[in-house]
Amino acid sequence: MNTTLLNTGKLLLLFLPTFMVAQNRYWVSFTDKIESLEQYKPTDFLNATSLQRRSEQGIEIQVNDYPVSPSYKNEILQMGYSIYRESRWLNAVSIQINETHNLKTIKELVFVKSVQKVKSYYREKVETIQNNFVLDESDYGPSFGQIAQLNGHLLHEQGFKGAGKTIAVIDASFFRVNTLTMFNSLWQNNQILDTWDFVLNQPLDYANDTIGSHGTMVLSCMGGYMVDSLIG
Repeated sequence: MNTTLLNTGKLLLLFLPTFMVAQNRYWVSFTDKIESLEQYKPTDFLNATSLQRRSEQGIEIQVNDYPVSPSYKNEILQMGYSIYRESRWLNAVSIQINETHNLKTIKELVFVKSVQKVKSYYREKVETIQNNFVLDESDYGPSFGQIAQLNGHLLHEQGFKGAGKTIAVIDASFFRVNTLTMFNSLWQNNQILDTWDFVLNQPLDYANDTIGSHGTMVLSCMGGYMVDSLIG
């Protein structure tokens, strides 16, 4: 089978590992977004492309799309805490609390719903099991097994290759994505729009393999392209 499959979607790589250094970090969840609902319009926090996509797919603007209320964040800052992360989905901010007796003061704020410690997760050693799959002899090469599980090859045959779609890949360890041949087409076609390490709050480090290259493998399922070896 002679298949030309150039992935035409665009990607955002966001680093968010399944383990975190968060000994004294807490999520402070807020009760509401009344202020934000009154203060902001959808065009303040969603770009024209996002609004058009939502309109075409019938996706309404919801409360969790709105930013966290500014006055709530400001009061936390005025108490001397630094906001490490903000989540409009959770309606919360994460802060560093070194003295546990300060938790009571924060919990008593009228706009605070709850205070929960940021959880840490660690990868356990997994036993490797050998599977004897029969792979199709095609341009997909050894990657046929993984794409056939979801019938992705049938979508390719129908012409669906991700054109016009922007995908955010939120995962851990995009090890060597900047140098592996299978990702050359993404870089050459400027399909990787942006990257960021949300854990260390810094540019993504492709040389840092924190959790077994999981992000690299996930990205390869949708954006890898190397004939006879891997086609995502």
